[in-house]
Amino acid sequence: MNQKGLANTILIIAIVVIVAAAGWWYFSKSNTPSLSETSQLPNVPEDMNNDTASQPIVPGSDKSETNPKYYVMDISQSGDSMLIANATLGVQFSVPGIWRVGDNRLGYGTFQIFNYSDAEASYGGWRTGQNKIEMSLIDDPVSFATGEIKSVKIAGQNASRAECEEGNCISYIVPLRSIPAKFITLTIYGDSNNYKILETVVATLSIR
Repeated sequence: MNQKGLANTILIIAIVVIVAAAGWWYFSKSNTPSLSETSQLPNVPEDMNNDTASQPIVPGSDKSETNPKYYVMDISQSGDSMLIANATLGVQFSVPGIWRVGDNRLGYGTFQIFNYSDAEASYGGWRTGQNKIEMSLIDDPVSFATGEIKSVKIAGQNASRAECEEGNCISYIVPLRSIPAKFITLTIYGDSNNYKILETVVATLSIR
């Protein structure tokens, strides 16, 4: 190729590069938002930036979450009885004696107390004198009860007493006043000679 042809080729390449660079600069400028546009950001709800928004209510805190994943019960020992309460649910009752707390996340699971230590647990069944009291939060009392159901009055309102199939537990089902269409259940398992303990517990139940 002679010098004239080489010079023409170089000139054409240079023109193409210049045109491409100018086109890229114009495209970038036209698609970049101005400062005034970027400053108009939507308001993000505070809870979306707050990791504690999904945390459960803990009694005594000032958080006002209305639909937590679960409720934590306040537990204290008063003389010979254990006092159990939750201000948000408006529930309070006492259990005679000293009990071990197994689970304290009502709603996510069940609230459970035992009158024996974990070391004394028998996974093949209940030993004499061993009992568990369980509290749950439910929507449908009909599907919860599996045995004979009787209507009773508890804490000044209509409630139900249900005997589990095969007689291996007794439950009381009570509507909540604080949350519409929600019920709490109190169930005792284990040695049937101690089922009267649940009757004592229910007699102390307060629903606000």
